[in-house]
Amino acid sequence: MRAIAVKQKSQIARPLSELVPLIQEEIAAGNDAGKGHYYKAGKLLIEVRDSGQVADFKWNKWLKENFALSQPTAYRYMTFADRVDEDPSLLSTSRSMFEILEPEEHQKRKVRRAAKQEAKLQRDIELDLQIERSQWTPWTNDDV
Repeated sequence: MRAIAVKQKSQIARPLSELVPLIQEEIAAGNDAGKGHYYKAGKLLIEVRDSGQVADFKWNKWLKENFALSQPTAYRYMTFADRVDEDPSLLSTSRSMFEILEPEEHQKRKVRRAAKQEAKLQRDIELDLQIERSQWTPWTNDDV
């Protein structure tokens, strides 16, 4: 029989009025600089969630009121923070947050992007050949 792990709620460390600007700052910085800030934003979002200051049923509304952030994106940041806590080397890897969290989907997108690029290259080659054919004129004896 397996025991179910229960995560204890943390004590309220900081009020929302302090946490909201910190999360906003980390998200903005993450958009510019990357994973380290997304990690910090995720940790702060976990702190809010675990503190109980925002009821579960108000979480979505609270996210929309305070950030340009969807619930799935917030959960992505929080999941990323949990993964980095398990393996800190994820912050220094060249892999993107999306690649770390969704490796299969990342690979599928990479394959689709390569296929699109290949198709575009093929179209460009065909177009070049058509242009060359339309500009080609056969030699005549007068040309020699």
